[in-house]
Amino acid sequence: MATIKEITSTDWQLSLRGAGEIEQKSADVNQCLLLIFSTQKGSDPLRPEFGVDLLKWIDRPANVAAPGVINEMIAGLAYEERVSVEAITAKIEDRAIIFEVSWGYAEGFNPSYEAVDNKKSPNITYFALTTEGGVYILTERSELILL
Repeated sequence: MATIKEITSTDWQLSLRGAGEIEQKSADVNQCLLLIFSTQKGSDPLRPEFGVDLLKWIDRPANVAAPGVINEMIAGLAYEERVSVEAITAKIEDRAIIFEVSWGYAEGFNPSYEAVDNKKSPNITYFALTTEGGVYILTERSELILL
């Protein structure tokens, strides 16, 4: 994990993982997506349409909630112009719905510091809703962070 003294990118932000750490390059975009997906629509008074409305899907059956949440996620992506989403899939597990967002850089936003062929190696963002206490973000498929 990089620190403030190791910034090499114009696209960077403070990390949610710990004090003094930063996210940059595609990790910055990934964190932006997770912030959009985990912000309840209407909770940001300066941007009332920012985020997704997850609350209306609470207590719905998973097979009903998953497509609704995907639609909310797609609408929320209007706030991240750097990405072009290739697919959003939902996998219903024991006590969670795991969303996998496959994305590449939008035309005109592919930074020169990342040699990425969007068709061959998309970036993946994981996001989970659980019945055990709320919304989680997955920084990797096996790591859960409670928001």
